[in-house]
Amino acid sequence: MLLCMRTTIDIPTPLFKRAKAAAAEQGTTLRAVIVRALEAHLAKPVPAKPYKFEWEGVSLGKMSEEKRWEIMKDRDRQWFKDYLKEQANAREKKKR
Repeated sequence: MLLCMRTTIDIPTPLFKRAKAAAAEQGTTLRAVIVRALEAHLAKPVPAKPYKFEWEGVSLGKMSEEKRWEIMKDRDRQWFKDYLKEQANAREKKKR
């Protein structure tokens, strides 16, 4: 037996009317229409958000490389390492 959770949600009236009409046309319940729509939505892969690199107002002007690595967050360090690797690969490809 499938366990179910009961909840209350607010649905805009025009959307509710469309869903109710779709249920009637399909000879099913509003609940079934909503469950199928939710399952279909959740089955779609979520596109990854692009990483946003933020320095949080730190100037890198004449900063030593040691100091730069010290102030970076872990995620920024990895991004920066990957970025440097990509730049090196691009320079290597240009040389060929």
